[in-house]
This record gives sequence, C-alpha cells and structure tokens, in this order.
Amino acid sequence: MALAEDIAIKTLASGMMKGKSEKRIKKDIKIFLTPEKTKTHSRPISPKEAEGSGLNIKHEELKSDIWKLVYELYVRTNNFVSTHVLKCVENKDNSFVIGGEVPKLKK
Repeated sequence: MALAEDIAIKTLASGMMKGKSEKRIKKDIKIFLTPEKTKTHSRPISPKEAEGSGLNIKHEELKSDIWKLVYELYVRTNNFVSTHVLKCVENKDNSFVIGGEVPKLKK
C-alpha cells in the first residue's frame, strides 16, 4: 500500500496537482488510499468522489470513443492481472512475462 501511495502522490505532484505539497495531496486523495473508505481494490471511483478530491474531471458520454478505449484497457488489464503472471517487463517493441503458480493457503 505504501508503494501505491508513493506512486500516486508523486505522479499527481508532477501533473494534475502540481504546486501542491505532498502532504496536501495525500490529504486530498485519502479516500482512495484508505481501505475503510474504498472497501476493495477494484472499486470504481465516481466523478463526484474524484472532484471532491481536487482532481480535474472531464465527463465523457458512455458511448464515446474515449470510453470504448478505457473499457478495452480495463478488460485487457483485468484479464492480465487475473492470470498467474508474476512479472511483466515491456518496452515499445517487446514484452517479457514470468508466470507461476499462486500459492495455496493452508487451512
């Protein structure tokens, strides 16, 4: 969780929330960093929640070209992370994937 938080804060500090302190950004996006608020990793973020955090939001129609691309990315990403992939390294020309078995929990 700390790594994801660090990446989110630094990415926002260099872009959409440029000029805000890391402390302020962390406070603004707390709802997305706190499991008690978001409940699950894959929970969608509503435009209202995003706007309330100071993020710049542009509403798009559900049938728009951008939504088709976003949905395709979602489906591909969800499929990828639902497999037994342990590591993926990519560049513009190649990709390399290491797979493995998911360890079974002891009862």
